[in-house]
Amino acid sequence: MKKTIIKVDGIQCSHCENRIKNSLNRIEGILHVLASSDDGEVIVEYEDSLKIEDIKKKIEDLGFEVK
Repeated sequence: MKKTIIKVDGIQCSHCENRIKNSLNRIEGILHVLASSDDGEVIVEYEDSLKIEDIKKKIEDLGFEVK
């Protein structure tokens, strides 16, 4: 298992947080997601078989900017 903190621009409210969480939780191998508008970050726990680049791309596909 891996745990990564991803800095993200554009998380402005709880709706944005839920959109990210719901989208990432649909990916097989994602174990836990916490998105914070206060901190501007997404904390992801995931299986070793996933690539962080794929997770970041999914966040960007939702319209957010990964730093």
